[in-house]
Amino acid sequence: MSPTEAYLYAMEPFNNARSAPDDLTDADTWALGIGVARANEQCEVLKIQKFHDEDLLALGKLCIFGRDYEPAREFLIDYIALPQPKAPEVGRLLLARAFIGLGSIDSAESQMESLLTLFPYDASI
Repeated sequence: MSPTEAYLYAMEPFNNARSAPDDLTDADTWALGIGVARANEQCEVLKIQKFHDEDLLALGKLCIFGRDYEPAREFLIDYIALPQPKAPEVGRLLLARAFIGLGSIDSAESQMESLLTLFPYDASI
């Protein structure tokens, strides 16, 4: 699978089970657990391969969803270092999440400061 396909595959059970906004049922929680397990498994499979460009962002999303923060950090650092990433603000936001998952709050704070400095403040930021 490509990183994008792997992310969609991991999210599928949760998206299929979710029936009401802001209300996780037992089925939603169960489906989310399956999705996290799938994402973790796919992150482990894909992290040993070489990917480029937007696949790096998809891999970062996948690994964060699978709670595998170290490879997510590596992919997202490579992504935001690209000459012209398509979504650098998303990359930095996900990198901050990876740092939080790794317990590196100072690094997460640095990414958030970069977001606020480099991009206009809006709902996504």
